[in-house]
Amino acid sequence: MTVRRFVLGAALAAVLLLTLGPWAALRWYRRALTAAGGGEDRLFRVQSGASARAVGEQLAGEGVIRSARAFRLRARQKHLGLKAGAYIVSPAMSVDQLQSLFASGRTAERRVTFPEGFGLGQCAERAEKVGISTADAYLAAATAAAAPDAAGLGLPARATLEGYLFPDTYTVDPPPNAEKLVALQLRRFEEVWRDIDGDRLLAGRTRHAVVTIASLIEREARGDDERARIAGVIANRLRTGMRLQIDATVLYALGRHKQRVMYSDLKVDSPYNTYRVKGLPPGPICCPGKPSLAAALRPEKHDYLFYVLGPGNRHIFSRTEAEHNRAKGAVK
Repeated sequence: MTVRRFVLGAALAAVLLLTLGPWAALRWYRRALTAAGGGEDRLFRVQSGASARAVGEQLAGEGVIRSARAFRLRARQKHLGLKAGAYIVSPAMSVDQLQSLFASGRTAERRVTFPEGFGLGQCAERAEKVGISTADAYLAAATAAAAPDAAGLGLPARATLEGYLFPDTYTVDPPPNAEKLVALQLRRFEEVWRDIDGDRLLAGRTRHAVVTIASLIEREARGDDERARIAGVIANRLRTGMRLQIDATVLYALGRHKQRVMYSDLKVDSPYNTYRVKGLPPGPICCPGKPSLAAALRPEKHDYLFYVLGPGNRHIFSRTEAEHNRAKGAVK
C-alpha cells in the first residue's frame, strides 16, 4: 500500500511539473517583458554591430528592463535587427516598445552634412532643416565671441566663423543644439589643419589669410587639379599688387547667387568686392574643404595672372591680358 501511494504521488508530482512548469515559465516570460517600473528618461546608445544579448545585458544592468534573457528571447522571436544610435529610453517602456524603437532607427541624435563651399547662411539653413537648431541660433553660435573653441583662431570677437566651420558629416548627440554643432565643426577644422601641416606651411602668412584664399579657391575651382593653379594666380596677383578681380567675391558682396556676373554688379560697394578693393577680402566667403586648404598652403609656382572658364567646365589660364582677352573671346 505504501509503495502504491508513493508511485501515485510521484506520478501526480510529474504531472504537476509538466503542467505547471511551462505555465510558470510563460508567466515569468510575460512579466519580464513588461516595463520595469518608473524612472527618469535617459540616453542609451546602441553600438554598431551590438547583439541583442549585449544590448539586453546593458539595459538590465542599468535597471531599464527586468531581464536580459527575456530581451534576447523576444528579439529572436520577432527576428528584429537593432540599429545603432543614441536613443532616449525609460524604465517605463516595455521590452516591445524598446525593441521597436531600436529597430526603427529613430535616434535622438541628429546627423547633418555640409558640402564643401557652403556659406554661413547655407549652414544655418541646413542645421534648421535637420532639426538641430533654428537658423538664427546657429548664426548666433557661429561667432568668435560665442564659441569657446574659437579662442585660438585670433579672430575679432564680433567676427563670424565662416571658413572655419569645416564641411563634413556630423552626428550631434541629444539634446542637439547649435553650440554642439559649431564646436564639432571647429574641432574638425583643427584636425584637418594639423593633418595638412598648416602651421608649418604658413610661410609668414596668417592662418586667416590662408583660409580666406582657400575659400576663394573653393568657389572658383572646377576640379581638384585646378586648385593649386588658381592659388598660384592669387599669389601672383597679390605679389604684384593687382586686384584679384574674383567673381565669387562680388557674388558674396551682393548676397545672392547668379549664373553670370554683370558689369553693373562690379560696382557694388563692399570690402569683399575684389574688383574695386586691392588685396584679400576681410575674411572667407565660404567654408573650404581640405583640398582647397592644401592648395592655399602650397600654391603652384607659375607666371599665370588670369583665368577664364572655358569649354568642358575647365579654366583657361593666361599670362598676359592680351592672352586673357583672346581666351575670353574664344569662349563667348
